[in-house]
Amino acid sequence: MNKTQYDYTVKCDLQANKTCKNTVGVDPTRYPGGSIEVKIGWKILTNPSEAKNYITVPGWVKSPETGKCSSQMLGMVGYHLVIATPDHPEFI
Repeated sequence: MNKTQYDYTVKCDLQANKTCKNTVGVDPTRYPGGSIEVKIGWKILTNPSEAKNYITVPGWVKSPETGKCSSQMLGMVGYHLVIATPDHPEFI
């Protein structure tokens, strides 16, 4: 998220998974215009020949079984970019 969305999130205490406090006079479902959010999904590439089919990055992956991290090649499988505008605070 960019600074606009971050500042709103902190002001509403949304980072703690709480309902926005009405005393601050803001609506937690409507971010201010100019708020930007980016999410990217990655897949562990187990076969080096798969790399040609993806945008790749080296990354550290934590095993849910052992809790240990290992260096893995990751391939992008999804990209999500949204922006809130003054006329569309629900994000487009």
